[in-house]
Amino acid sequence: MKLRLLVTFLFFASCASLMGQKYELNRACYNTSGDDFGVRQLKDKLVLVSAPLISDQKKGLTTDGEYSDLYQVDTCSLSVCKLLSEQFGMETNVNSLMNDGPMSVSDSIIFLTVNYTTGPVSKLGIFYITLSETGWSEVKPFVLNSKEYNITHPAYDAVNGILYFTSDAKGSHNMDIYAVKFNGNNSMEKVELPNLNSAYTEFFPFVSNGALYFTSNRIGGYGGLDLYKYENGATTLLGEPFNSTYDDLAIFWSDATQGYFSSNRETDFVHDEVYAFRQVIEQPIPSDSLVADAQLLADKENELRSKLVDINDTLIKLKARILTSKENLELIAFLERAINNINVSIPEGISDFSVDELQHLYDLLQGTVNSLNNSLQIKEQIKETEVKTDISSINELIKSSKIEQIQFKFNSSIIPDEFKELISGIAIIMNTDKKLKIQLDGHTDNIGRKEYNLYLSRLRAESVRNFLISKGIDSSRISLSYYGMDKPMADNTTEQGRYLNRRVEMKLTY
Repeated sequence: MKLRLLVTFLFFASCASLMGQKYELNRACYNTSGDDFGVRQLKDKLVLVSAPLISDQKKGLTTDGEYSDLYQVDTCSLSVCKLLSEQFGMETNVNSLMNDGPMSVSDSIIFLTVNYTTGPVSKLGIFYITLSETGWSEVKPFVLNSKEYNITHPAYDAVNGILYFTSDAKGSHNMDIYAVKFNGNNSMEKVELPNLNSAYTEFFPFVSNGALYFTSNRIGGYGGLDLYKYENGATTLLGEPFNSTYDDLAIFWSDATQGYFSSNRETDFVHDEVYAFRQVIEQPIPSDSLVADAQLLADKENELRSKLVDINDTLIKLKARILTSKENLELIAFLERAINNINVSIPEGISDFSVDELQHLYDLLQGTVNSLNNSLQIKEQIKETEVKTDISSINELIKSSKIEQIQFKFNSSIIPDEFKELISGIAIIMNTDKKLKIQLDGHTDNIGRKEYNLYLSRLRAESVRNFLISKGIDSSRISLSYYGMDKPMADNTTEQGRYLNRRVEMKLTY
């Protein structure tokens, strides 16, 4: 995630039809074993950000001990990005001796991210070069660069003369997106972006066809980092296949129908890879089949609405079964809290859902029922050997029940009682599917020394791990990380924000 700096249960229903078209994905053949992201078009070449190649290795203070660089794509391999230098009269490496990040490219100006200061708490800044008849100019610093905070992720709208960028200038560790009128560094008139930024992180802006696309981890997404569109003061979550329950970030449109973004969906959160997307143009349907297809669609819609009523009844019966059972009682707190946060009633609340939206909702609920049946070991309904826990559904339940992060009291690593019953529900699910694993990430607010907070975040993660072990979960199925104050999810300047930051985050994986 340091390299990236350079660079509700039913919310899906409004996302599935958002794009209005179908897209196909292809994993890029030039992905490396590190993070690859921030694709841009530079004349006839693609340029992206990656950890350095062995031939260009630069040791630094990032997580993997290396700085990031800009590379150009040569079919299925990468080479160092070079440009014709006005000063030297030859192609030269655009990378510095430290971090180099995403570009923003137009016909006559290129913006890029480079370290503005050095040292253990170095800050990132934006720099730019301009094109003349003899090549690209020397690098010039952006006037708003600061030694106090990061300025990064440039996105230049050449049509309107607006430079978008990301910064943590507000003092919290969350990033926000800003915009200014750019005229050769002379005019810095602020451009307002109403309703864009949230209490969470927004970064990786990109302008395409008058809309601003960006990445955020705000509440209401698919999980982790998600891709959004901002237009006319309104923000919209992109649907599938752009977003997933994994991290999806840094979208780039090469034209109105295709482009690139990065995701760790196939590496199980380990590292980001580049994916190419392309709109699928469907062939016109012969007119003589329109009536028959419309009837099939109507039949499918009616079938799904009936199934959703049935499956909603099943969930209600599951809740009643848990309440009357002598076993697995911890599941009721977990399930009830999740279902109470479902923001729609069935069938009234789904009256205007499309067939695709109904299908997505049904798949999600069916996966949840299967997982809960398995956890309750209702063998007369489903054989245990036939059931595999639906990771996506259970993680959505965790998120909907609002226990994807466990909050702690100030300077404490003791799990509050209100969370113990809920965590026990997760332990029951894990105990009925031995292939399930769990990732625990410990965090703190920013009160106190950095070294102590790192130690405290480890204690918090270990407390949750030990609690799960006491419920029968083998330690080999629990992964643990801790970050101290480095990854806040809210503003540390308020008591509520500091409370939200004192947390352990959880996510189930296979």
